Amino acid sequence: EKNTSWDYPIGILDLGLSDNQVTWLSSRGVEIVAPEWDYVFPGRSDEKRWFMAMTARPNLKKYFLDYDYYFWIDADAWVQDGAYFDLILEVAKKYKMAIVPEIDRSYQAFYNGGHTRNWMGNLYLSGWGEKLAYHLVEYPILNSGVWCISNDHPVWGKWRNELGRALQKTDNFAIEQTALNVAVYTNSEIEPHFLPSLANWNCGHAPPMFDPDRNCFVEPLMPHAKIGIVHLCGIHPKGQVFNVTCTDGTMRQMKYLFEAPEETVFE
Repeated sequence: EKNTSWDYPIGILDLGLSDNQVTWLSSRGVEIVAPEWDYVFPGRSDEKRWFMAMTARPNLKKYFLDYDYYFWIDADAWVQDGAYFDLILEVAKKYKMAIVPEIDRSYQAFYNGGHTRNWMGNLYLSGWGEKLAYHLVEYPILNSGVWCISNDHPVWGKWRNELGRALQKTDNFAIEQTALNVAVYTNSEIEPHFLPSLANWNCGHAPPMFDPDRNCFVEPLMPHAKIGIVHLCGIHPKGQVFNVTCTDGTMRQMKYLFEAPEETVFE
């Protein structure tokens, strides 16, 4: 929804874009960068290229130079309400780091008998050991799929170091996010400003409902507020058609994806 005052440069990490995609993006002024391996770690030669998106994330300032703020959004997330983009940037300008904890009354992670907590605890354990895992397992998960951080924030160096340390022990796909959590929760000088779940809605925790009257995805519990950024983490495959519950009591078969104009769809 184009209700944001958009006038910002866009950068994309190229981890397998087609020639058509590169041409289309470049013609619209998008800066495209192919990252490299930022760390030496066991098994790196066998890693898939997409894992560079994880290792590059704490090193964005290396790939996109001289920006005051870095606003990251995962490839499987999309902005449904531009006001939330403006909100995240506004918060980052005021507090230097804006991020969304995986906390919401709808999220099944709080009602699944500790499954999600145990998953996070095992990540802490695999990369940092029992003592830190025991200490941090009760903390809310900070989702690294949508955030904005100022260029001069101390979290960058801490995040890079924690990820490099953990990669010597594990290459779990979520270790980059876990390293960010460790960096934040173990350093008192890192004080992020936490935003509500609507700013980064985790579909894996709670599939959205659809409001036919407003033609948008909404939170599944009343008052069915409009979701700002829809994040398909936990949804596999991403383009699957689901039976989506609507606010009027009906069901629709639809995807949770943004419906792009035809000229932006590639073979």
